[in-house]
Amino acid sequence: MKISTVAGAALLITLTGCAGSQIGGAAEAGVAIPRANGLIEVTAYGSDRQIAMRNATAKSEDVCKNNGGYQVVSDEINYRGAISEQNKVAVESAAQIAGILSGRGSIDTRVSTDYEAKLQIRCRQTA
Repeated sequence: MKISTVAGAALLITLTGCAGSQIGGAAEAGVAIPRANGLIEVTAYGSDRQIAMRNATAKSEDVCKNNGGYQVVSDEINYRGAISEQNKVAVESAAQIAGILSGRGSIDTRVSTDYEAKLQIRCRQTA
């Protein structure tokens, strides 16, 4: 008997529950590493692109709070999820259907480290 990919994903999500939902954990807080020429590399994570960038921005503000702000030299966001970004939409839809059918309501398939935001910043010098 053949089970479709979406049905299989829905079953897997139903069995695993909300294990992937880790919003607000330590990984999102970010890390700042000093580099050459006064640059600071800030890396933070989030369950989507906006959250990852917001976390990186918050870390940048925290790092340079005593210097009057910061200047972004470069930025990038990378997807690091276990499944392809294109299949993520199908899995999330299947999870919603599985949640409704199982009576559990909404099942959150997001993982707090799906997206990685990297900023190269330079703190402004106070005069």
